[in-house]
Amino acid sequence: MTMKKIAIEIIMFISGIIFLVTAFRIKAGGFSGDVLNQRNYVLILVGLLLILSAISIVRTLLWERNKKADKVKKTVQETEQVVESAENKSNKPVNKNIYITIGLILLFIIGFTHIGFYVSSFVFVFAMTWMMFNWKRNLWIRSLIFSLALNGTFFILFQFINVYFPDNTLLF
Repeated sequence: MTMKKIAIEIIMFISGIIFLVTAFRIKAGGFSGDVLNQRNYVLILVGLLLILSAISIVRTLLWERNKKADKVKKTVQETEQVVESAENKSNKPVNKNIYITIGLILLFIIGFTHIGFYVSSFVFVFAMTWMMFNWKRNLWIRSLIFSLALNGTFFILFQFINVYFPDNTLLF
């Protein structure tokens, strides 16, 4: 269980590094008097992702060390039975959603630079909200409406505050 959690946290850290490389492709456009330009804003978000991922990795490793110290008091057989039963009962469906989420995040990062923010965020938000509804066929329309409304709000907000987006093949 802990190795899976560390692997997921490392994947998030690596996606932060990929996002960092992608962020340097963004032009530092802005207007006079702007506190942050577009590149600096993305770099701040990437920095937060990298810092929080690193903290999460360290926290998990420290938690595992404390857990091992507590296991000395218990027998090996009891611990293995508890861990196996807990993993078999609750973690299999959750792990599937975690991997899907990581894949969607990576696709969003790649899609942001190649097909544009609005298209990639629409697909990302639609898939994430539909996944939160457990892929129920009758609830996909809610995910679609929410994704359209959120992207419409983003478009209006970004037009209002003059956010620069790189030239892509599909901006809309």
